[in-house]
Amino acid sequence: MYKKELNNGRFIKNTTINFRSHICNSTYPHFNKSLIENLCKNNGSIYRYRYNLKINFTQKMNIRGMPKPQGIPKMIVVGAEHTSYLRVGTYYKYDYMTGTWYGEEETAVKSSKDLEIPNLKYKKVYDDIYIKLLAPMQYIPTSKYTVDIDIGAYYIYKKHTFKVDGQVSSYTIKTFHYIYNINDLNHARAVYDKDYLQVPQGFDKRVYDLAYNITKGCKTDYEKAKAIEYYLKTHYTYDINATPAPSNIDPIEWFLLYSKRGVCKDFNSAFVILARINGLPARLVSGYAFSPSKEPQVITDANAHAWSEVYFEGIGWVRFDATGCGYYPKFNYKIPLKFDVSPNNLTIIRGKTGKINIYTFGVNENDVYIKSPFKYSKVHTKYGFSIILEVDKYQKLGKYQVEISCKDITKKVNVSVIDRTKTTIDKIPTIVKKDNIFYVEGKVLDSLNNPVDRGEVFITLNKTKNSSGIVVGRGNLTNGIYKIKCTLPKNISVGDYEIIAHYNGSLYYLPSNSDPKIKVVSEAEINYTIERINNTYIIKGRLYEKSGDALKNQKIKLIVDNKTYTTYTNNNGEFNYSLNLDDGNHTISIIYEGNNYYLPKNITYTIFVNNSADIISIITKNQTINITNNTVVQSSQSSGIPIYYYLLIVLLSCVIVAGAYKYKHKIKFKQIKKSSYSLNPIKIIFEIPDNIPVWEEGKELTIKIEGVENPELYVDNEKIGNGNEFKLTFNKGIHTITAKKGNIKNSKKLYVVDYSEEIINLYKKFLNYINIRYNPLTPYEIYEQLKSNDPKKLNNLYTITKIFELVKYKRVRVSRDEFINFYSNISKILGDVYES
Repeated sequence: MYKKELNNGRFIKNTTINFRSHICNSTYPHFNKSLIENLCKNNGSIYRYRYNLKINFTQKMNIRGMPKPQGIPKMIVVGAEHTSYLRVGTYYKYDYMTGTWYGEEETAVKSSKDLEIPNLKYKKVYDDIYIKLLAPMQYIPTSKYTVDIDIGAYYIYKKHTFKVDGQVSSYTIKTFHYIYNINDLNHARAVYDKDYLQVPQGFDKRVYDLAYNITKGCKTDYEKAKAIEYYLKTHYTYDINATPAPSNIDPIEWFLLYSKRGVCKDFNSAFVILARINGLPARLVSGYAFSPSKEPQVITDANAHAWSEVYFEGIGWVRFDATGCGYYPKFNYKIPLKFDVSPNNLTIIRGKTGKINIYTFGVNENDVYIKSPFKYSKVHTKYGFSIILEVDKYQKLGKYQVEISCKDITKKVNVSVIDRTKTTIDKIPTIVKKDNIFYVEGKVLDSLNNPVDRGEVFITLNKTKNSSGIVVGRGNLTNGIYKIKCTLPKNISVGDYEIIAHYNGSLYYLPSNSDPKIKVVSEAEINYTIERINNTYIIKGRLYEKSGDALKNQKIKLIVDNKTYTTYTNNNGEFNYSLNLDDGNHTISIIYEGNNYYLPKNITYTIFVNNSADIISIITKNQTINITNNTVVQSSQSSGIPIYYYLLIVLLSCVIVAGAYKYKHKIKFKQIKKSSYSLNPIKIIFEIPDNIPVWEEGKELTIKIEGVENPELYVDNEKIGNGNEFKLTFNKGIHTITAKKGNIKNSKKLYVVDYSEEIINLYKKFLNYINIRYNPLTPYEIYEQLKSNDPKKLNNLYTITKIFELVKYKRVRVSRDEFINFYSNISKILGDVYES
């Protein structure tokens, strides 16, 4: 509705609501009344609560029967010099006979919204109001034109109300009120809006007649509203003991036509219906009413109130209160003179300031005495004053106490003086090879550049400053200096890292860190073979790093008798090159020139080629063969199908004839396993960097099948499809991957886990293995017990202990690198925990 009015140009200005969300540690004075004492125990803290961008709310209020006020305190209000109404809800739709009013179903947003500003002449007055709730409220009391609120709250802009999601005990609002010239109001015109002109069917004709008779002779819409308000005030009686409406008569009809007695809800519900019959858009408002005053006042349930509003063009909602005169219950509460301080504990960094709030009601500032080990200054506030403590930059670190006294009451505030620290790394290598030990040296200094005498420093490698790091070393400070031995895990990826020295802090020193760069590199390895097919020689090889991970898409140079050839590795790090070689000796070099993260590697060897040599086939399991120079042995089945991945033991006896190049060889081949799989051509490959058959839940995995074309793939006996490459994701559990072609099949297990959960499970296996229950022992205490048993495995024990502590107690989500580090170390104690 407001948006429509703004677009039509009926408002010439707008203002904005400011939202501020923070934790308020203020303490408001407690009161002598025991009930208020109990309700004020929360000490004014504001709790944090969740925010959603948009949530729909609907309020409702029933006017049949009213509980009598008991004088129960609801809130304390301070600073309401010009404010006498605080609203919590508005209602537009009335249900005839049930007597229920329903609020607008309106979207609430945690963002600024425009408030309408009238285009009439006006004066404006402001109030800064502090409200301490003595009972929980979801819709918090605020004034209609609230332009600033110091907590996070949802603003329901169509109702001018606020709602919180959670508990709030105190807050401050800034509000203003318009004061109009009565002549301008008399000429105000109501705006047509069907939502606020609804009159439900069923009302007695006498209600309509009454509405028209009241406004007979009124010339303007504003005059009509004032006439209805005046009529109800003067012709009806306020009575909390009024007889409620019978169940067969609507409550508004009962009030208007029969009893003519009631409370604020009856008067103003009647006002809304009578106004709507006269074409005035009106609604009912609920909240609290009280006398305006700057002084603190206790608002009780007796202040709960309802009033009405009418919408006028160019002005907005204007309040009318048709409540008549009669008996009002009186509940008087006096707020005793009190003083209090907050916080009770304060931490100040050396060279900085800290604030203590002193709250006073009816206490002369001269009656407050302050005893402080620090210099301080005073700042006056609405509720008393604050003292600003000034801690010298040379102040000795430790605990101090500030005493604040008033008459016979003394409050003590404990003050801890601490200091910032600066951690430096002074000496590190710029390049480190995987598996190598290196040292990190540096200092931890305080703000005066004095050495920090105690505390632990640990070193991590991080891909980025904000990513989770891998702990590679720990050590303690000695006179502010540390030198820490660090070891890179085998499975760490090469690349550029930030090496971070973390100082954990201590009782009087804050944590700090330092993060220069370091490069992690690895040695490269080359495996190779030479195969002969007729007179063609195929150089086959694989390039990999020490951990076994393939180096893919890398350039390989082959130099054969001073001629250079080039090839590249595939995704498995494999390469091959075919050559035609003449008889005789040939020098072959396989060269990998390296890159930023992998060191160069080259192999040179000499071979003798005799293209007329025999090719002998082995067709039995054991055979003795006489061979000549460079004889090629081919393994195949009797049908001639080559045997892949067939493990043989070769026993070689060699007779060397001095001075000659003739050799006599006896070669014995022996089958290692009697199994159908020993001749299996099918190979299942998981594209996992470290070749460990463990994968993360929900992450896509590439599975390749080699050795046969277009095999069937099964997961846990369920067919997935045909092909040589699949991309799949898995749920947690142990899965059996099976590839099948005709009668030939091969299977492989895949362990799918949550890395953090799996670390906890493996640690439990470790505890069973060593026959120790870690409750009540901590992991570190277990480490201390075991480290003397097997010094060779000390590093393994330390690594699994630290990683387990991070997962179990600090709830850190580990990366695969960290999981593999844990797995590698625990496997050295338990053996391989994953069955292939």
